[in-house]
Amino acid sequence: MAAKKKLNSGVEIVLVLVLLTCAPSLIHSADDNRLLVNMTLVPNSTASALGACSSAGGLAVFLHCDDFINFLPRTASVKCLSDGGFFLDVSDIALNHTMRSFYKNLVQLQGVEQNLNPNCTKSLDDPELCFFPQYALKYIETPFFVLNSAYDVFQFHHGLAPPSADKRGDWNRCSFDPAACNANQIDVLQGFRNDMLAALPSRLDGMFINSCFAHGQSESQDTWFADDSPRIHDKGIEQNLNPNCTKSLDDPELCFFPQYALKYIETPFFVLNSAYDVFQFHHGLAPPSADKRGDWNRCSFDPAACNANQIDVLQGFRNDMLAALHSRLDGMFVNSCFAHCQSESQDTWFADDSPRIHDKTIAEAVGDWYYNRRVTKEIDCPYPCDSSCHNIIP
Repeated sequence: MAAKKKLNSGVEIVLVLVLLTCAPSLIHSADDNRLLVNMTLVPNSTASALGACSSAGGLAVFLHCDDFINFLPRTASVKCLSDGGFFLDVSDIALNHTMRSFYKNLVQLQGVEQNLNPNCTKSLDDPELCFFPQYALKYIETPFFVLNSAYDVFQFHHGLAPPSADKRGDWNRCSFDPAACNANQIDVLQGFRNDMLAALPSRLDGMFINSCFAHGQSESQDTWFADDSPRIHDKGIEQNLNPNCTKSLDDPELCFFPQYALKYIETPFFVLNSAYDVFQFHHGLAPPSADKRGDWNRCSFDPAACNANQIDVLQGFRNDMLAALHSRLDGMFVNSCFAHCQSESQDTWFADDSPRIHDKTIAEAVGDWYYNRRVTKEIDCPYPCDSSCHNIIP
């Protein structure tokens, strides 16, 4: 559920909701969604929010996308993304409607028909079918993006060739190794793909339908955005980087790093970061691949255990970060805590014992910046001077 919260610092924030993986069978209304909540600054009570989830949660996005906006300000920009949630109403290899039977029983058991899209339920003789995205999608008014595999392995194993339809196990090898499928089985799989493409309405705002045997592709960096991630038409991110930045560098891909792109951002910007960001410490500065002998093991998880040379390296990392923050930056709060992200918890954002710089909490610093009360460029002294830190080391 979304809620607004006004802190003493004067910063008005809205709880921007992202759907967490959940079982749609347990959802009777939008109020029942289990939600991952991210506290985001909202200029003039506006917000940008993306309702996104995968698998069963991706199905929940289809069911509740239009409800999502009701929890946000009217001026909010809301969009939805479903990953691996486009479950099809198709017959299995034995010509039984396995998924239809399962979903109908689910709708009846949970009594959720009243919460299905009313425009959809009025259009069908069997309103329970509106639990399937292919029937409900065209009635969703919120901008929507569908990410799905045309050979979704969950649907392959449980809807197209479930054990109940494959008594003799003819599909066993094919189910777990597409290269082992015979010609007839490949034809069935291609038919499933054709059914999926036909079920995606032309009004869909965006889609990415690849031919990988997968289920859920947004949860892992390997499939979401890595050098060898799945691609269609060689769709990469470089074309979406700041053009002023990419033109200025011999290697335009470096503009994915904020230190190169920040000076080209025109919108007022506030950077909240630890000068000893533990994610970067563990994965960029002293990753296992660079510390074969484990000399950094103790230091990585207990700064007090770092030797003098290691402290020098950490101070060099801090100096690099401060040098990379451009003078034109509108606001910043760079403390000397060993942490990664400090706005998600009230303990670090705005509590009596929250981290402070010059006796100012993060929330107060952001409030001063946002409301133009004063210049806010708070930079902490080097470790170990700050006694207010909450060192959050995973």
